[in-house]
Amino acid sequence: MAFNDKDRGKNVEGGETAMLHLDDWEYCEELFDDPVGKQNFLWGSPKSKNVDYKVEHPIFSEDKDGKPQISYIDQFPEPKNMSQGNFLQKLSDCLEESKNKVITKLPVGSAVVANNYFWLHGRKPFKENKDLSRELLRIRGSFFKN
Repeated sequence: MAFNDKDRGKNVEGGETAMLHLDDWEYCEELFDDPVGKQNFLWGSPKSKNVDYKVEHPIFSEDKDGKPQISYIDQFPEPKNMSQGNFLQKLSDCLEESKNKVITKLPVGSAVVANNYFWLHGRKPFKENKDLSRELLRIRGSFFKN
């Protein structure tokens, strides 16, 4: 279904954007200091993503100043053992419980550009409406400063 400009955003309920910066996350230090978060985790993706390989990397690392960085997609980790599984559950619980998330409804046509190593982001569920269709646009790439 295509929308013309005057129809965009009508009958859409839910889908608010949720964002949280690591510096504002009350659980960041506790999770960053847990050695399990610095172990290599296995990351895969469902066939629908058309990515047929897996990668390994830790959830937490640090920047050049020793501050926490995160590399985490909640749908893709494949824990290797119970300690990694428990860590993932705790991480998920701490994200859900955070009182410092910013939840906002983005205006139609808006985009968010954020550094994924410092910003955690997601969205609230959309209320189902069979008369609407939506598509996710993913842009991947590397950007270099000369």
